[in-house]
Amino acid sequence: MAQNLTDRPTRARGMVHELVAETAKGMAAAVYEGMATRHNDFYAKWPCMETFVARRWHSFIQPAREELASLLHGDRASMTSDAQKMEIHEALLLNAAVNPAINQADRPFH
Repeated sequence: MAQNLTDRPTRARGMVHELVAETAKGMAAAVYEGMATRHNDFYAKWPCMETFVARRWHSFIQPAREELASLLHGDRASMTSDAQKMEIHEALLLNAAVNPAINQADRPFH
């Protein structure tokens, strides 16, 4: 996953479901921990994880959607309870409903 980790905050378009947002923030925090412990220049630029997450979590929205979707199918579905699957499914549907342009980007032009 190539990320642009500059000082500038990313700009989110539309709205993001709370579950998708929280997943994206968790992913941003995990990336921060990995980068900050291995790269001194990254840590020098981003000494505070909370600031990094607050400014960069929008970059992780699509990976968060993909991660949540992966919990609904295949081998990982067995790790997810039916209640969790219903919550994830609803969150992804609602997120898609308020962001139709994002979902259209995956469809080929005719």
